[in-house]
Amino acid sequence: MNVGKFKVVALYDGYLPADMVKILEGGDGARISTLLEQAGLNKDARMSVNVYLVDTGDKQILIDTGGGELTGSTAGRLQESMKAAGYNADQIDVVLMTHLHADHIGGLLNGQQRAFKNAVVEVNDNELNYWMSDPSIALGKEDKPEAFSAVKRYLKPYQEAGRVRTFKWGDKLLAGIEAIDLRGHTPGHTGFKVSEGGDQLLFWGDVIHVQPVQFPEPQVTVIYDSTPSQAISTRKAALEDASTSTDRYWVADAHIDFPGIGKVEKKGEDYLWHPVQK
Repeated sequence: MNVGKFKVVALYDGYLPADMVKILEGGDGARISTLLEQAGLNKDARMSVNVYLVDTGDKQILIDTGGGELTGSTAGRLQESMKAAGYNADQIDVVLMTHLHADHIGGLLNGQQRAFKNAVVEVNDNELNYWMSDPSIALGKEDKPEAFSAVKRYLKPYQEAGRVRTFKWGDKLLAGIEAIDLRGHTPGHTGFKVSEGGDQLLFWGDVIHVQPVQFPEPQVTVIYDSTPSQAISTRKAALEDASTSTDRYWVADAHIDFPGIGKVEKKGEDYLWHPVQK
């Protein structure tokens, strides 16, 4: 799709096998079970992993990198998806990280080498500081020592090459992309708003994991949230803004069914998802 003169390409990295009952927390259990059943989501469900590329015409910007070798054989298809879309890794100028969970950083490396040798990796300063710290400071129950180790390992080749930069929420990055505070899922979880030619698209990262449940019940969290209460506040605010903003901008989410791009409508007290036409 186009955002002004920019081209936005959704890239399918694969999926994560997910037992939705086990990963969802909070809310009314019976209500959640009903919503999952209505959506056909059971213990063998698949959670899409979406990566996005913004082509400005002279710069290529990647939003996250998928799971690579970190998340098993069902994900890690970014490179082949890029090739199918007419791009290759050497063309990428910047990789913007919404956050540093395994299913977002895994594509940064091919083996021990930088997968995007010409790219600078940009990440929120709070996010980088958190994962570069000792695991003893972990906030979430799934923020385990091996997760901290993976971040350090996957960023190290870029750091050694001087190709990691930090930003703060509110900063304007390459092509005027704005870093948006969406903290809660992780301490530095960030959205990226692209504005061009009167069009807008906000990359949500992991604001939503299970759309059929978290749209009608935004207070439902996932076990991977570092700070569930903040994740709830962020999700409610994100849904409200996307559905009531006068410009009704597009959103793109890393885990809503591929391509994960659409618009949000508020109907009464409910939020509805309208996916972009493929």
